[in-house]
Amino acid sequence: MLNIKKVEFKDIDTAKKNIDLNSVHYKYKEIPAKLFKSKKIELIYINKEEIFNLINEFISTLSKSFNMKIKCSIEYINDCYNVNINAEDNSKLIGKDGKMINSIQLLLHQIINNLTDFNLRINVDVANYKVNKEKRLEREIKKIAKEVITSKIEAKLDPMNSYDRRLVHTIIAEYEDLETESFLHKKFSNSRIRYNGEWFRPTEDLISYINEHNRQEHIHVIYEDGIVMPYFSINTIK
Repeated sequence: MLNIKKVEFKDIDTAKKNIDLNSVHYKYKEIPAKLFKSKKIELIYINKEEIFNLINEFISTLSKSFNMKIKCSIEYINDCYNVNINAEDNSKLIGKDGKMINSIQLLLHQIINNLTDFNLRINVDVANYKVNKEKRLEREIKKIAKEVITSKIEAKLDPMNSYDRRLVHTIIAEYEDLETESFLHKKFSNSRIRYNGEWFRPTEDLISYINEHNRQEHIHVIYEDGIVMPYFSINTIK
């Protein structure tokens, strides 16, 4: 059982003098002044150590569910719990295109936030799969971006999920001549890199897809699990 504490203080400065707020997650609400009573605050907090213990308990349960030994390391960096796990068979925890990692992360995030009522950030990785994938994607996008600037020819990227799409947006933001735009796709965001500030008509494969599924241009296309995932392109703005 998590030990979530509620304590009343005169103000937040008084709370800081009594509790090390760097070692806890906290929020507070004001208690209005009443007759013969001055205004106060109610501080609600939980020690970060309890979150570490909860994550370890989750990994232990996960290990039993997969029937294999799973080790994990946890770091709290930049307001995020980074959980890196290793197992006898990491491929089972990674899943196809990292889908199992995403499911594990979503489940852990929901458990922690439902139990604590704090919106805590959780990142789960398996044997640095995400880190290595991110590095590969970054190298690929920078290479393509340079090719587009040199050739001034549109380049289409493979479909990607929202996490990878955000990474592409971040990388391309470093280039003054490039920008991104979103388009719709059946399953994942499909990226296109374009040059000279002009938005072209949909490429032939997109037109074929729309026609095949009796969809008109600019109509949302729902993919298999019901979530709309847009296309996006990278375009020069000069």
